[in-house]
Amino acid sequence: MNHSGEQDSLAAIHLALYDLNAAAENHAQILQTAYAIYLAWCQPARLLYPQKWLYPAAARHFFVAVSEITCSIADVMNSICQRNQSFGNCFEGLSCAQFIKLVISQIPSETAA
Repeated sequence: MNHSGEQDSLAAIHLALYDLNAAAENHAQILQTAYAIYLAWCQPARLLYPQKWLYPAAARHFFVAVSEITCSIADVMNSICQRNQSFGNCFEGLSCAQFIKLVISQIPSETAA
């Protein structure tokens, strides 16, 4: 994928997170979450074994531990629930990988990954 295509895809992911009213303690959490979503969007097979194929790839990109990626995703998930009280316990029992699938489903299909 060319660099501008990657930027367009990441912009679409950020917009989907924004539409869900996502926030985080720091900007790095949003970036790490968006990048993990991007990797899964480009290669959906990564979601089959996220602990092996998805989270480590995102962690390598940011030079952090795998646990930091999953914590960032969980924090973003929690922020969405806290900022959208009408959702209730919207992501209770949802794994990080399931959340990623949910966000991907919110991205317009005409946006190519």
